Amino acid sequence: MDGTGRWEWRTFARNLAHIGPRPPADRAGIPITREQYIVSVVSVHNVKIRDDCLDIKTLVNVDALGLQQWLPTLKVPFPIDAAALDATWIAWGLPHPVVERTRCTIDEFFNEIIATEKCLRAVSVKKQRMPMLVQGCPGEHVELKIDGEGWESISFEHADPYRVWRAVRALGLENAENTSYPLALKRIVGFQLVEKQEKMETV
Repeated sequence: MDGTGRWEWRTFARNLAHIGPRPPADRAGIPITREQYIVSVVSVHNVKIRDDCLDIKTLVNVDALGLQQWLPTLKVPFPIDAAALDATWIAWGLPHPVVERTRCTIDEFFNEIIATEKCLRAVSVKKQRMPMLVQGCPGEHVELKIDGEGWESISFEHADPYRVWRAVRALGLENAENTSYPLALKRIVGFQLVEKQEKMETV
């Protein structure tokens, strides 16, 4: 990674099986990942836990057509240190607690931080990813279980934004909403500012 991040396009819906390369009928050999996204009601950035690692991506730019540029900023295994905790609070857009920790296990992270902070919510996401290549741009069709509900996602990412748009247009998705995991998850589970607390049915 060159420090500038990749441009990403992603959309969510209840069913996207009719778009793009058809996912294989037999998905038995396709790996399933289980992740916990920790969404903040006041932040657009991406904080998640996978394989007992804390993973943070920061939204650094949005182009005129809404394409998003994301930069990986942290990936560390638990237990995490004070520097990793600082980076996490910054990504959440929340003030640091008065009592600073110097070390935090994954159980402490969930039980003593997430469970006690009303501006945060853990969202369980199970993913079954099916990679695809469209117009020379890598992407994926993902079958999702989000807090137990079935969803699908199609996404593309590349350092060259024009490659991303070519892939999107090749599938006829240029009018579909481009959104990120943090925003989509907050809308799906109804975790937003009070005046916007509505569960998402279509994106």
